[in-house]
Amino acid sequence: MQLTLEFDHFGVAANKRILNEVQRRWERKWSASTFDRPLWPVITAQEPDVVQAMQWGYLPPHVESDPVKFIATYGTYNARCENVYTGKLYAEAMQQKLRCLVPVTGFYEHRHVGKLRIPYLIQPKESAFWYFAGIYNAATRTFSVVTTEANELMRQIHNSAARQPLILPGGFAEAFLENDFDEKSFVDFAVPIPHQVMRYHTVSKLLTQRGVDRNVPRWPRSSITKVCRPSSWRRSAPSLRLLLVHASVVRPGSCVWIRGAHLRCRSSGTSRSRARCPTSALSRLQPK
Repeated sequence: MQLTLEFDHFGVAANKRILNEVQRRWERKWSASTFDRPLWPVITAQEPDVVQAMQWGYLPPHVESDPVKFIATYGTYNARCENVYTGKLYAEAMQQKLRCLVPVTGFYEHRHVGKLRIPYLIQPKESAFWYFAGIYNAATRTFSVVTTEANELMRQIHNSAARQPLILPGGFAEAFLENDFDEKSFVDFAVPIPHQVMRYHTVSKLLTQRGVDRNVPRWPRSSITKVCRPSSWRRSAPSLRLLLVHASVVRPGSCVWIRGAHLRCRSSGTSRSRARCPTSALSRLQPK
């Protein structure tokens, strides 16, 4: 699973003070994979009006082994809701009310079709953001995202595991941080949200690929007003259908309008050339 936060057109928290703090301390666009063990903003039950940075990948206190190996062995990026109150890793944290909210504007999962892994971005349809349920450890400054069984849509997308994050809509998020929240309350909350409140689409593999900096300039689909493909350009002018357009996927001959600026990349090679657009041309696409 991979998380994303975007601040272009909306905030990530209903509380204005929290929103301002998140925007001040985190980049305008943020995408993070579990493999990077990133710092991520969380809101804890102990300090619900403060945004804190914690590392994704739960570590209990006094871990004697290598932290990276521990997380890889026990898979503590995610915590299954079915055993957070009974399992050895999380039971103590839940009893101590070490619960947190993880704000996101979307998350990525892969659909497996044979040997292919097709990345999807899943986002809220009716709101600007989601809160994931989380468990954290104050001593190690780490957290885990709680997961539940997949709804009808996520069973098709995340078909290798049929799981999804435990998303807390509306007042459920506030209640999750309350002192009187207990195991019985959690059982009532630990259900997948309806698939009707989700929107989804495929994205470029660049956004989920290991070893690739996902926090580099990209251009939202909404800023592309036209993509043309004259028949004379043939194979050198691909249709750009990605949610985000990255410089490395703009091919020679492509004709795009981005924020009103017209750019046509030319190539001295054949119409089948796979060379990238020249840097000088791409510089005209830099977002403002």
